[in-house]
Amino acid sequence: MAYQSKSNRKFLATSLTAAMVASAVAPAASAASTFPDVKEGSFYFEYVSALAEAGIIDGRPDGSFDLGGKLNRAEAAKMIAKIIKLDTTDAPASSFEDVKEDVWYTDYINALYAEGLIDGVSETMFAPNKELTRAQLAKLVVDAYGLELDASAEHPFTDVKEDVWYTDYIKTLYKHELIDGKTATTFAPNEPIKRADFAKLLTEADWAVGDTLDKPMVEVVGVNAVNATTVVMSFNSAIGSVSHENFSIDGGLNVSKATLSADGKSVTLTLDGNLVDGNTYKVTAKDIKGAKGEVAEVLEGSFKWELTNADAISLSKSTFHPGESLVNYLEVRDENGNVVSNENFKAVTFTSDNTTVVNSSGVAQDKNGTANVTIKVEYKDGTFSTQTVAVKVEKVVIADNKGFTFVEKADYSDAPENTVEFNMLAAAGDADTSVFVGDSEYIAMYNNTSDSNPMDKHLSPSEYEFTSSSPLVAQVGQNTGAVTGIAAGKATITAKHLTTGKTYKAEIEVKDAPKLNGLSVSANQLTLSDEAVDGTGTVVTGVNQKMVELEGLDQYGEEFTANFGTKSTDDTDKQVFTDVFKSGDVLTVATDSKDFKIAVDNKGVLTVTALGTDKAVNGAAIKVSYKASASDASAKYSSTINVNVVNVSAAATLAEAVKNASSIEVVSSATSTNAKYEGTVYDDVDFMAFVKDSNGNRVADATSLLTVDVAAADQAKYILDDSITHKVQFATTARKLMTDSGSASVNWEVKSGTSVFTGAQTLSVSNTYPAPHEVTVSNQNVFVKATDAVSINDILFGKVSKNEMLLDSDDGNYAYAIKAGNDGYVSGLAPMVSAKDNTGKSVALGANVYGLTFDGSDMADASAFAVDSGYDLEAETVVTNTTGTAKYDGSKFTGNGTLTLIVNEVYVKGDTRTDKNLLASPVTISVTVK
Repeated sequence: MAYQSKSNRKFLATSLTAAMVASAVAPAASAASTFPDVKEGSFYFEYVSALAEAGIIDGRPDGSFDLGGKLNRAEAAKMIAKIIKLDTTDAPASSFEDVKEDVWYTDYINALYAEGLIDGVSETMFAPNKELTRAQLAKLVVDAYGLELDASAEHPFTDVKEDVWYTDYIKTLYKHELIDGKTATTFAPNEPIKRADFAKLLTEADWAVGDTLDKPMVEVVGVNAVNATTVVMSFNSAIGSVSHENFSIDGGLNVSKATLSADGKSVTLTLDGNLVDGNTYKVTAKDIKGAKGEVAEVLEGSFKWELTNADAISLSKSTFHPGESLVNYLEVRDENGNVVSNENFKAVTFTSDNTTVVNSSGVAQDKNGTANVTIKVEYKDGTFSTQTVAVKVEKVVIADNKGFTFVEKADYSDAPENTVEFNMLAAAGDADTSVFVGDSEYIAMYNNTSDSNPMDKHLSPSEYEFTSSSPLVAQVGQNTGAVTGIAAGKATITAKHLTTGKTYKAEIEVKDAPKLNGLSVSANQLTLSDEAVDGTGTVVTGVNQKMVELEGLDQYGEEFTANFGTKSTDDTDKQVFTDVFKSGDVLTVATDSKDFKIAVDNKGVLTVTALGTDKAVNGAAIKVSYKASASDASAKYSSTINVNVVNVSAAATLAEAVKNASSIEVVSSATSTNAKYEGTVYDDVDFMAFVKDSNGNRVADATSLLTVDVAAADQAKYILDDSITHKVQFATTARKLMTDSGSASVNWEVKSGTSVFTGAQTLSVSNTYPAPHEVTVSNQNVFVKATDAVSINDILFGKVSKNEMLLDSDDGNYAYAIKAGNDGYVSGLAPMVSAKDNTGKSVALGANVYGLTFDGSDMADASAFAVDSGYDLEAETVVTNTTGTAKYDGSKFTGNGTLTLIVNEVYVKGDTRTDKNLLASPVTISVTVK
């Protein structure tokens, strides 16, 4: 049992209070609280609240803010104009033909245009209902607040290239810490901005450089004594840098050091003396600057330092592996069961009755067995406690675990065939390392020991015993590897070989099962012409008929599985589905308008078709509502699609429509494309053309008359193919040859008889496939034997050793990988060439690439760097300065002596493009032949 040198051992502070003394009042209920989807404490709450309280933003017609919804250009114009306090009453009319008088957004757009703060999508069109992109928002905010562009500012975004119109705007906002990427390295400039992200950027910009929104006040939310010399002060938001001079404490003590936490929301204060048991202390903070620029002159918080009695010493586990230290698992608890911080300890010592198992330092030794260990904890006040515990040490062989992925089939037939294929899966970021609560999947684990064969399959479950470190989080079948998620959290799955004891470990994550968390519609605003003509019928998609995708979203923002197969009501103004996301639920899509009809198919695609009533309709709406149960009084989730119908005069034929057209609108399926592809599928871009009347309304689909042509220089530079009607795609060689990223100009023409319309669009192009972008050639001296028939290609690109390769029985194309412990090359002839892609990452080449092929029983060209459809590197060289009888006969080195090999060029061999030198400058190599 535990011994205590004092009957009333005391060491832990348990009582604290905090108070704030500053010029602040209790906040009123936030305007954001009126939005049911903006919850207090959520990430976006303070941003939406600030804008709503200032009257800058409005919600959706259903009362929600619609955090994940898209923002159109007109909505953005209204918010920007209001937050920078523009006079919208007397601004002259803009030159945009689609910005009509007496529309809600007209005055805002006119005011911004008059100040030179906004551009249209063309000289005559503003496209108020078009979604605002992230790049367009960056420019709008920089211009609105008059920020000085900084072209030299750095940023981490790989998809924000130099010499693109939006680059400097994104750089400037990033410099001022006003904008984030979609990920740590991508900005997604051409993606639509979400309403939540817009609220965050606009709020932080105004806090930083504007004067419309009230800046948030910094407040103290708690003061806590960690030990007798350490106090932590916590704040409601991140603060700026501080020093000990910003803080003071009463009771005759001083603050000698102040350390700001990583998140900026707390400061650890080190005192120059000890706190006294039973005393209450006041901590004062002065001139604290918030992360948004606000300054709190005086903040105060108080706490009481009160000690409680000690109770027990223990270890959090009883079985240890060699090398583990018991002190890392030591727990001391007070009489209330609270863990005591080691900040209260002066020293911890161990006494073992079996030092061959656990030594006197409390470290487990390399021997199986048990030991009784007495633990003595000395406290800073001179008192101590002891406890004797039984410890077991168990030797295990921990294998070098390459990794794991979850698969669905019990026979593991859907698992990667071998370690090489798993490496490819993991490198692509496609290894599945988590399961959902309630789901069961099978864990496929792979090894990476020095004596292993890379063609080895995953561990065979029947040969291993599986255990879970946290059965309350995840359970695992003892001999099946089937992992079942029990509760959200992390667990370690251990696989121990039944014979050798070799052990593999994998840390998995269990996530809450996906749950419906809202509805998503692909468009909140539709404008239809009341009639159309395309020469073949009266209904034309994109003119008098448009589609909207309906989806459910889970808590992770992903699409939630839906079933639109059970339709209980199928009317032209009302569509009702049951059992969509779960049994008994109801999804209703309805409208009161008689000027268009609606229909939803079994994939959740809503089709809206104008009925040709020859009248204009403004403010009509389609309501999408969801009830978890038919008996629910109100909808759990809802969304509104606003519909306008314009009255047009459609021509009898397409030719007549083009002849009478005011303009032609050409739209593309995407604004960017990537040369990387899966199999033979490229990221194609399709173009469509629409005839527009004098009012800017679509009246016909003219895609059949459309031709597109990529500018010749861009076509060559980016290896683009425009030979397919209405489509632009990369040529088949682009993935291995296209190393430049930028913008390509796509010219278009719509022609009917003597009526000709032309224009151009910009297409962002890139290549994320790891093709060689630059190469380096080593200039080390080379020694070759004349009898080995070594070529220049062998020296530069390596001579592959067939004896070091292995057949992959799972691939009918004779794909090979390297045997363990070898490099895949004939001795002394590893490649002198190395390559990097256009992001600066190394490109796997030669025998190190899974997928080298054999031609029957013979090795393919040793200089071929094959991967999938692959690419070949070639070199242009010169041989000079020969001595002795050494020479190169065009295919091999012969004789005896030395010579100089000058490598002038290294390039990717291509059939449809002029070769491009990837070598920065010539490299000289000395070759000795014997």
